Formats: sequence, structure tokens, C-alpha cells
Amino acid sequence: VLSLRSLARLLDAPQQGSPSDGRCAFLVVRSGTEEVGLLVDSFEENVDIIVKPISGVLSACRGLMGTAILGDGRALLVLNLREILSWPLSDKATWSSCAA
Repeated sequence: VLSLRSLARLLDAPQQGSPSDGRCAFLVVRSGTEEVGLLVDSFEENVDIIVKPISGVLSACRGLMGTAILGDGRALLVLNLREILSWPLSDKATWSSCAA
């Protein structure tokens, strides 16, 4: 049995609409000895990145592992799934707990 958790709910972010065909996208991740299905909006592309540590204001945000710049110049925030999956579902002070 695979436990399912919603990434949008864990990040206290708006959930995208359900797909019209009723299919869901999820990523199976291992957190410690437990495997968890992490519901996501979609999968876009597979890229190789170099993760740089976060500094400045974003360093106070829980759940972020680092940043990367994609080849086309877009910035990418890299999530720390081990930390995020350890949050209780009722914890609303997660993603939004960044220093202003």
C-alpha cells in the first residue's frame, strides 16, 4: 500500500484543476524506510542541474534545498523532499514561513 500526499497541500499552495481524464500524476519517493506517492500537477521535462545553496532571504524558507539556473535563464527552486515529507499535513507554517 502506498501512502499518497499532495505536494500542493504540503506547500499550502493552490491545487491545479483535476485532469479531464481522471488520471493523476505522482512521484514515488522514499522517505527513510517509507515509500510515499507525492501527487504533483504534472511532469514537464527532465534536466540535469547543478544545485547551488540558498543564501539571503530565501535561506529562511523551510523545504528548499537550493537553486539552479536553467540553460534558457529561468531560475529553479529545488525542494528538499525529505524535509517536506516530514511535515504534518496540518502544518500551515511550512512553505509560507519565509522571512520577509
